Amino acid sequence: MIDSGTNTVVGRMIEATWASYRPLLAGLAAVQEQNMKLARYSTGMFLREAERQREAMQAMIEGSFRAYTSLLHTPVSSPSNDGAGAEDGDPDLPIEDYERLSEGEISGELGELSADEVEELREYETKNQNRHAVVERFDRSLV
Repeated sequence: MIDSGTNTVVGRMIEATWASYRPLLAGLAAVQEQNMKLARYSTGMFLREAERQREAMQAMIEGSFRAYTSLLHTPVSSPSNDGAGAEDGDPDLPIEDYERLSEGEISGELGELSADEVEELREYETKNQNRHAVVERFDRSLV
C-alpha cells in the first residue's frame, strides 16, 4: 500500500521534473519560431531572385527576338544580281528607301501607287532582293 507521504513525495518529484522541462520547452518553442522566421525570409528571398531571373530571361528573349526579326527584314543581295541593286539603291523607285523596307512597310505604301509604279517595283524586286512574299503582294495588288 502507498501511504500519503509517498504520494506527496511522488507529486513533488513530478512537479520538480515538470518545472525543469518548462524552460527547455520554452526554448524549443523560441527556436522553432526563429526557424519559421528564417524559412519565411529565405522563401521571400528565393521568390524575389526567381522573379528577377524571370525578368532578365524575358528581356533577353525579347532582345533576341527583335534581333532575329530585324535580320529577316535586312536587305541582302542575291547571287542572281551579282551583288548589285540592294546595296546600290535606286533613287528612281516610286517608294523612297525601298530596298531598306520590310514587307509590311512596302505593303503599307502600295495603296498610294499606280499600277505602273507597282509593276516597276515588282520588276525591281525580282531582279534584286527577290523576296517571294513581296512579289506575291505586288501580284495581288495588280489584280
